[in-house]
Amino acid sequence: MQFLTSLSACKPSSFGGGTSASLSSDLDLQDGEGDELDENGARIMSRRMVQRVCRARGLYLTPSCNTALYLQDLKFLRIENLEDYTSCRVLHLSNNCLTSIQGLDHMTALQALYLQSNDLRSLSGLSALPRLHTLHVSGNPLGSLAGGLPPSLRCLHAANTGLRCPSSSLALLPRCCPGLELLDVSG
Repeated sequence: MQFLTSLSACKPSSFGGGTSASLSSDLDLQDGEGDELDENGARIMSRRMVQRVCRARGLYLTPSCNTALYLQDLKFLRIENLEDYTSCRVLHLSNNCLTSIQGLDHMTALQALYLQSNDLRSLSGLSALPRLHTLHVSGNPLGSLAGGLPPSLRCLHAANTGLRCPSSSLALLPRCCPGLELLDVSG
């Protein structure tokens, strides 16, 4: 009986992907109504908020059933409260207000991470992701690619990051990421 309960909990939410219901619900996420805010007025990535996003975007309501999580365009300042999303392989966090990459250590199944257009200044915090092979960090003021890239990385998109001394940053990549096949540091 418990097994059946677990299976029923893994059904997608009632909003179908691409329907007008999911689009209007997704738009409701932008208005900020009912959001939890920190002392500076920034939106908190609370468990309740992540559940709202999953419901609005037609994802599973049981965290461990989601292999992809779409948390882009929500003005989050910090990555937090994702501990239950252990099956997540693809995480979209682009177009937020993130300043650091923390709170992902438990996501060891993560294979692709989309962090473009945030406010990241460092790539530290990624070394605990043993399966990460695709990383998008374009449009962040990184300045350097040093710090904590996992050896499993195969694709690194880091265009328009304001790299200082790009040749010295690039010289280290073959040693820390021996399987790197695609590198974009244009702009």
